Amino acid sequence: MVDAAGAPVRHAEVVVRQERTGAERAAAVDAEGRYTLRPLAAGTYTLRVRAVGYQPVTHPLGALAAGETRELDVRLTSAATALTQQVVTATRSPVSIAAVPGAVTVVTRGQIEAQTKTAPRLGPMLAQLVPGLGAATENLSNFGQNIRGRAILVLVDGVPQSTSRNVSRDFINIDPAMVERVEVVRGATSVYGNGATGGVINIITRRGDGEAQGGALRFGTDLSTEASLSNLGGAGLGPRVAQRVSGRRGAWDFIASGALARTGALFDAEGDRVPPDPTGQGGFAETNNADLFGKAGYAFGAARAQRLELSANHFRSRQATDLASDFSINALPAYQQKSRTISGLELPNPQGTRNTMLNAEYTHARLGALFGSRVQAQAYARDYHTVFRPFDDRRYRTVAATATTPARREYAGGYVMQTYVNSAKAGGRLQVETPLVKRLAASALWGADYTGETTEQPVHLYDSTAFDASSGRVFEQAGGAPFVPPLDLRTLGLFAQLAVNPVDRVTLRGGVRHERASVSVDDFTALNGVAITGGTLRSRPVLFNAGAVVRVTEAVNAFANYSEGFSLADVGLVIRTPPAGFRLGDREADPQQVDQVEAGVRGSWRRVQASATAFRNTSELGTSVGANLQVVRAPERVRGVELTLDGQPVDRVSLGATYTRSEGEFWTRVGADSVWQPLNSFRIQPAKLTAHVEHQTLPRWRNRVQVLHSGARDRAYEAFLARPGVNPAVPAFGERRVASYTLVDLLSTADVGRGTLSVGVRNLLNRQYFPIVSQLMPVGNVSYSAAPGATLSVGYSVSY
Repeated sequence: MVDAAGAPVRHAEVVVRQERTGAERAAAVDAEGRYTLRPLAAGTYTLRVRAVGYQPVTHPLGALAAGETRELDVRLTSAATALTQQVVTATRSPVSIAAVPGAVTVVTRGQIEAQTKTAPRLGPMLAQLVPGLGAATENLSNFGQNIRGRAILVLVDGVPQSTSRNVSRDFINIDPAMVERVEVVRGATSVYGNGATGGVINIITRRGDGEAQGGALRFGTDLSTEASLSNLGGAGLGPRVAQRVSGRRGAWDFIASGALARTGALFDAEGDRVPPDPTGQGGFAETNNADLFGKAGYAFGAARAQRLELSANHFRSRQATDLASDFSINALPAYQQKSRTISGLELPNPQGTRNTMLNAEYTHARLGALFGSRVQAQAYARDYHTVFRPFDDRRYRTVAATATTPARREYAGGYVMQTYVNSAKAGGRLQVETPLVKRLAASALWGADYTGETTEQPVHLYDSTAFDASSGRVFEQAGGAPFVPPLDLRTLGLFAQLAVNPVDRVTLRGGVRHERASVSVDDFTALNGVAITGGTLRSRPVLFNAGAVVRVTEAVNAFANYSEGFSLADVGLVIRTPPAGFRLGDREADPQQVDQVEAGVRGSWRRVQASATAFRNTSELGTSVGANLQVVRAPERVRGVELTLDGQPVDRVSLGATYTRSEGEFWTRVGADSVWQPLNSFRIQPAKLTAHVEHQTLPRWRNRVQVLHSGARDRAYEAFLARPGVNPAVPAFGERRVASYTLVDLLSTADVGRGTLSVGVRNLLNRQYFPIVSQLMPVGNVSYSAAPGATLSVGYSVSY
């Protein structure tokens, strides 16, 4: 048992498993890296090796006769080094991370399983593991959790999870049990077209189990439950069960999975309930989730070079609670009283989400008719529905008393309303990777993408008298109305990328993408009475990228990159409450293009792996949300650094850390002058530091402690105070002071029987803290919600 340099790995866990009975036997590894397992009964066996700081290894031994002796040498690769060798599909072209001229992070299945022990949701999980990504919001929305001060495009197997009415619920549409890995490309890119001004997060689902031998089925069961440690009553219990079956026989493979979960009541560190809707963007508390997933693949043709894969996923979430947020606390001084709940909620349309995806992929590894090209084609469809909690719009809207239309006079009082989104999307991708000059390892990737989508956001209107009389508990439906009319989105993207190694140790990559996008809307009268003449907005951007990677030594490579990304305007956000005289072709509805430059260095040695990246991105017509939730379009600039460090200083111990810091400004008028002003803290999150140490305490017992520190930021608030004529008590959207906080988590796993017992504690020190979005939301005390306190998770997983 040796590492990549040939040195013995003395602390590895070696287990051999008999396939028919599931019986396991373990062996110790001596000081020279030797291990022995004997005697073994006749049967079919699989060898599994795990060690802290190294990639796990699974090796089928096949059939062994009684008394048979077999020698097997195992070479382990450090976990961080293995990441640099992985193929990254988020760049469209399969390529080693070491050859990518940009910052890339891969979250493996092992990391997902470990993080699920304390945070069974993708948002907190990725915040801990991905440099550049903001801290978790602790609610259903990822608004305020971006990369490099810009929006991210979230995909599941290449299927976009966003909609043209961007409601930022992109991390909650699939259960982590269905996910094999997550690939993150940090920074503006047009590789998948619209929406990736900050980067791409591609969530890749699991495939049939390659360990299954001779057509045997493989099963897996995961059982767990969560409980609050700051309030020990039964209301905080949250059971969860996931079951899967997979198999592989000849050219066929499949997997089918299901997960059921109930999130119980959440309690902050002081033992008080966290409201079911903590910041007005939806919450996890008292929610029932279900996810069904299936995938089947078939390899065929000469040398099985062709593969057809079909998959489907249906996710459903629904909140079941009788608690409402107590709006009376808004009468107290703002942000000095945390939010609280009151019982007696009567809501006919509870918060929830339904997400259904169908996906078909075809791959030909080497098509002779196209000069040996690799061809990939994909077709997908998505049906999406999500419901928000109601809100009292009367607190936000004011209309001049001189309003000239009945609708505007009615809207002067606002509404008690609840929005929901319906969206249907279908699309396809075709890409061809053609080898060009073998001596230069040159290849061209070219193809096309198409997406068609229809999205609307209606509202339920509720009786304001019943609402007021019940202190915000009773919602009696009084009708409905269009809030955002149906938006018809069509995009067609044509692209070409070239990769070449002109000299030894140098890789060059570059390309171009031409996008043809349109958004159409019919004539529409907004709730505030402004009439909008329908029409079609068209965009025809041409986007470029170019980068280089230089292998300085065998252990170190440096890269530099220029890339452009773009995003269509959130037309629905603009037209739902338009100003008087608004026209569909106004500047507020124009697309945004982001230009980015970045440079970095990556190093991977025997016991240390590190990276450093610096970036700057700019936009001539950036997009932010300002006062009164109006869209602000102005020039923007953002810059920052991202650092990572991993190490295995001694046997049985691994550690790591990441650091992210960014800042940014937009060009605006202050008084008589035009100046650069800091972007708000929804856009620019405070500095983030993560760290972990993992220890293999015993051969089959592992422990990990991890820390996330989110820093303070008051730059936007100080700039707000310096503007003439402002009210210091009422900062603009996202411009409040942001206080720092530190989270500590404990993860412990032990092999017990045929499975693995896990114990995790999130917020181990039971710190009372407020997520960044809770500190920024302009809704007063009702959205000033503390995060959950110490939360225990206990689980048992078994494969058989």
